Amino acid sequence: MARLTSQRLAQLEHVYKTFSTQRGEVRACDDVSLVVTKGQSLGVVGESGSGKSTLVRILLMLIPPTSGRVWVHGTDVTHLPERRLKPYRRQIQFVAQDPLSALVPNLTVAENIAEPLWIHRIGDKSSRRETALALMEKVGLTLALGNSFPSELSGGQQQRVAIARALALMPELIVLDEAVSSLDVSIQAQILNLLQTLKEDMELTYVFISHNLAVIRLMCEQTAVMYKGRIIEWGESETLFATPLHPYTRELIDAIPAFTAQGVTPLRAVGRKTFEASGSTVTGCPYHPRCPLASEVCRRDRPSLRPVGDRQVACHHADVAHVSCAVSRRRGHEKRLVEKGGNGG
Repeated sequence: MARLTSQRLAQLEHVYKTFSTQRGEVRACDDVSLVVTKGQSLGVVGESGSGKSTLVRILLMLIPPTSGRVWVHGTDVTHLPERRLKPYRRQIQFVAQDPLSALVPNLTVAENIAEPLWIHRIGDKSSRRETALALMEKVGLTLALGNSFPSELSGGQQQRVAIARALALMPELIVLDEAVSSLDVSIQAQILNLLQTLKEDMELTYVFISHNLAVIRLMCEQTAVMYKGRIIEWGESETLFATPLHPYTRELIDAIPAFTAQGVTPLRAVGRKTFEASGSTVTGCPYHPRCPLASEVCRRDRPSLRPVGDRQVACHHADVAHVSCAVSRRRGHEKRLVEKGGNGG
């Protein structure tokens, strides 16, 4: 069996996923290729219906792709039977958006955390409980809650239980699907701080699925932007947020609210947009009905994901945007040098 580099914890290779509906076939993932590298947490962003949840389910090996390959630690697991998938599933764990629905309601907190150990036949009842209590301490839960039921906890406590449960099998990769979006803002900060601490202490790698670009920017070294089942931009988070090359990425960043003297406004001025009709079939670039840069080539040919500067972009006009961003960065650098010189004089 062919193998990939061991530094790649997981990889999707030209993955397609099609679902049959009453209105015909829907392609939820359209030629998606992604690499999750050890120590480099990846954020996946995009509007509702962009294919993020389907991507997660394929990465977690909960559903098979229609075509393409899924690799875990260098092994192609796409068509492995359930029995042979089990060891690989231990390496990738999941934290859901709604922790209460993800926990077993008639099991105590300690039993919920220990359940993955029971499923994988690790240890005995006594050692499993000891592991569960140790994980409770690690995620900031008091041991007195061990005999409580999930419904008796607050939302933040429930999410801490879900995180401890995900850690029980000592995975290398944890996938978090909108894991803080249902929590109060102050609790979100606590959970994000906890996740960052766990990442450093346990050498974890995360895949964050989120609508909240601020969370992605804070937690992830790399960001992939999805639109209509495709990855349309992918690169280092710092540069992607500073100089987005795809018009859709710029639109997402424009929508981030900011507090100003005039009140809450978008981070950047959002330009006029036109939206395609729901369910319509678009030839060429899927984004061109909404794109201010759309040209004839955009309406005719679908762009492929290709290297542009320091990232991958699926846009016919990404080279122009890249040059424009480079010029802006250079002018900004020159301006800072002038200001520094002036202040020094």
